[in-house]
Amino acid sequence: MSNPKKKVDVRIEKGYWNFLEREHLPVAVSLFSMVQLRGTVRYCGIYAFLLDLEGTGKQVLVFKHGIFSLEAMRPFGDVMGKLMAKTRREGKNAAKRQPAIKVRDSKRQRSQ
Repeated sequence: MSNPKKKVDVRIEKGYWNFLEREHLPVAVSLFSMVQLRGTVRYCGIYAFLLDLEGTGKQVLVFKHGIFSLEAMRPFGDVMGKLMAKTRREGKNAAKRQPAIKVRDSKRQRSQ
């Protein structure tokens, strides 16, 4: 059985990455190797993202599992709160849209 909390977490993370990509916000990415990269998110995929490095004009492909921390370098409001509220609403709406499973009575079918 799938864990519904896990799906919500993935949606929030994806929404955050998409927001950073769409708004071209400068970010500081700290890796587990204690290297810090600064730049803007150019493209965000499932396992990696493309970062335009600040001041050098170079691009770096960074895998998400190697990130220690990620912080925006300027304030941008309560995006995480909005994303969490949106995913909660979507989760409730999806639960309402799912049709109820009807179980047929096999005895009744046999007698007919």
